[in-house]
Amino acid sequence: MLVEQTGRGNGQLSSSRGPSNDDPQEKFRRQKPKEFSGTTDPLVVERWIKSMEVIFEYLQMPDLDRQRCAIYMMRDDAMIW
Repeated sequence: MLVEQTGRGNGQLSSSRGPSNDDPQEKFRRQKPKEFSGTTDPLVVERWIKSMEVIFEYLQMPDLDRQRCAIYMMRDDAMIW
């Protein structure tokens, strides 16, 4: 169900649909994480994992959201791990 509210006297409608400010994935995307396309270089992998862990810790993300966000950032060969 779509809930709409009238803005404060300006006649504009706002929708409660879409990501809220409390959406963990939206908070994650605002941190501008790096995509990962896969590599055989372990140092590149370690740097990517560390950069993701820093974001996860900063946002205090639960494990399930961490998995979802990490998968979201995988591209190309990394998608077939």
